[in-house]
Amino acid sequence: MNILVLNGSPKAHSTTLDMTKAFLNGLCQIKPGHSQYISSYDKHVKYCQGDLSCWFRQDGQCIIQDDDMNDILAAMKESDVIVWSFPLHCHGLPASLKAIWDRTIAFLKINMTQGKTYVEHERTFDLTAKKHVVIVGGGYPYYPDNFAAVKTLMQIYLKHPAMACICETALLDASAPEIEPLKKALFARLHEAGIEYGKTGQLSAETVRQLEAPLVSNEKYIAMINSLAPDSKAQ
Repeated sequence: MNILVLNGSPKAHSTTLDMTKAFLNGLCQIKPGHSQYISSYDKHVKYCQGDLSCWFRQDGQCIIQDDDMNDILAAMKESDVIVWSFPLHCHGLPASLKAIWDRTIAFLKINMTQGKTYVEHERTFDLTAKKHVVIVGGGYPYYPDNFAAVKTLMQIYLKHPAMACICETALLDASAPEIEPLKKALFARLHEAGIEYGKTGQLSAETVRQLEAPLVSNEKYIAMINSLAPDSKAQ
């Protein structure tokens, strides 16, 4: 099994990528294979220019030839599972990963088809036929709309990916003794989720619920984050 991990974190040490690796350890325990990691911040990917000639050429290649995107498109084609791993930035994808996301329109044709609830382009290469896993880390405490925008985007474009959006991930960098067992439990759940995905090709609603449950109460999390503010230290 070939796994392509698209890492959208700008940080050298990414807590979201750590979570993703815990998931992949479980997955590869069931489905051994090769994992290729691509960091969007390490690649040279220009913004989509809206040229749309790719829709008429229908060769699955982008007209922009002097950056890394066509190599990334080739890696997508060769993978069995694509893992989108990124921190939530302003309720969406980080800019460098969004640039990659936008450039996948090279897989589309000008032809449109209409379903009962949607209109979409036909494809030279069907990205939705791949298995997709989305793991998102967010620094906010839990609230219902925290990940709503990015969940909708992923669901519409990728067609029902396995997805876990995990809040309060700033705690994963904390060294407080009371946080360690919470971190350990989360990473154990991610490992088990990987095993489940390896066996079934999906994540159950209960597994997602457990992964997305807040580590501590909103009130406690907000107090911990606010204690880090410069003005709080001066008091």
